[in-house]
Amino acid sequence: MNQMEKDLQLVVEGLFHILVQNLDSYLFLNLNLREDYMKAGVEIMLKEEYLMKIVFIRHGQSVFNQSNTFTGWEDADLTETGIEEAKRAGQLLQQHGMTFDIAFTSVLSRAIKTLYYVLEETNQLWIPVHKTWRLNERHYGALQRLNKAETVEKFGAEQVHRWRRSYDVLPPLLDPDDPRQATKERRYAMLDQKAIPSGENLKLTLERVTPYWMDVIAPQIKEGKHVIVAAHGNTIR
Repeated sequence: MNQMEKDLQLVVEGLFHILVQNLDSYLFLNLNLREDYMKAGVEIMLKEEYLMKIVFIRHGQSVFNQSNTFTGWEDADLTETGIEEAKRAGQLLQQHGMTFDIAFTSVLSRAIKTLYYVLEETNQLWIPVHKTWRLNERHYGALQRLNKAETVEKFGAEQVHRWRRSYDVLPPLLDPDDPRQATKERRYAMLDQKAIPSGENLKLTLERVTPYWMDVIAPQIKEGKHVIVAAHGNTIR
């Protein structure tokens, strides 16, 4: 095993203990990882001591990623680069014969499309797909649609870092009548309006995601099903 494989194995084992505990193992794919690491990850998971149970895939590059814009619950589409990233991830999985029984994703287009490109490349568009707002990206509140560099210039790097990386510090919240409010979107009409955030820190994001993981996804894995989850950086972490 070369150094790259050893490094990736440490990541896999660490996340394994945190996320899936007594499950056999899982494959973590992030489209921001270099392709050689992605290949190594696939190969490691195929070794006898690692029985693949779950694949996590972060969506490909979005138009907001490309423009360095705070995204959160904004429904930014994939760029052409993002589409190719998603297809390449699917091709890697296909090359190694990875199959899935069920898929999960958010209700945001960039994650949904990433999932479908992966499933298309692996000839598995037919498997059940479950979409949920609980796998949405962290809600960045009033920072959404703002350019990150310009926000740093306005508020300072330290403040912006605190908003982005602190566990329990909230970003500026959206006003109730702000047109960016998710309460105004049809995709969230079935939810209790009080459950829809105006902004989230990492703590609130974890509290939103954890019940779905515990009640819906983890039981599927424990039943022996092979699961694929296409979501977002903060909800996967």
